[in-house]
Amino acid sequence: MRLAITIFFTSLMANAAATEDSTLKRWLQQGLGFLSSEIPSPSQAGAAAIAKATVTELTPTNWQSELRARTDESPSNWLIQITGGNKTCGGRCGPLDANFNKTVALLATTPGHPHFGRINCDTSPVLCSTLFAGPPVLWYIAIPGIQAADQSRAPTPIYVKGLNATEPTPVQDMVDFHAKQTYLERKPVDSVMHPFDGVLARYGLNMPIGYGLYYLSLIPSWGMMLLVSFITRNMMSRRAQSQTRSIPHGQAPAAGGAAKKSTL
Repeated sequence: MRLAITIFFTSLMANAAATEDSTLKRWLQQGLGFLSSEIPSPSQAGAAAIAKATVTELTPTNWQSELRARTDESPSNWLIQITGGNKTCGGRCGPLDANFNKTVALLATTPGHPHFGRINCDTSPVLCSTLFAGPPVLWYIAIPGIQAADQSRAPTPIYVKGLNATEPTPVQDMVDFHAKQTYLERKPVDSVMHPFDGVLARYGLNMPIGYGLYYLSLIPSWGMMLLVSFITRNMMSRRAQSQTRSIPHGQAPAAGGAAKKSTL
């Protein structure tokens, strides 16, 4: 259908050129440009279908169970795209989503391919706050298996690759992140906010903090300004009251510092 519509518009443009109708020609060029950008090509549609069947959509309710290493599983790797929509990515993540779908379609046919995941910060803002992550980036997570003897687990390295939303990161760069192990050229995440090994995760504080940051982000800017103003006024009032109580009864406060004694 895409080919038929393109041929139809192309033939109309040829007729417009023959009649030298510049207005009609310009309108047809705009229509053909819209079709080429809005109607997915067969390769894009096929990659999207493969990605839909292969990529796990991670949410606040399933991310821990999906990424947790189990005793009956060997170490596994995850390639996760962190994306968003108009709210968190300014509407610029669409081409990156298409390139990630193509990456999944290419890697899914190779032996030893990683698991694939996607986190949408527009639809799962709590999870993005919990992971301290924002679009557009790729995460490569090497999840170790749990040792059956003592149920201990080795550290879980996370490698982060920033994506370019202005000039979308090529598919080959995303493929090489796993295929050529270019993730090893980057330093793994090492902070208290690490979702598996960080201090917050060890004490179970990452999820409560994630919810807190999410609800804090819902406060409008003017509401935050009012809250800060109220807190500062309250602090200044308490300070003034404490200074007043420290002055003995019947004694006026000294103005401009303590008065100097005159020498005789």
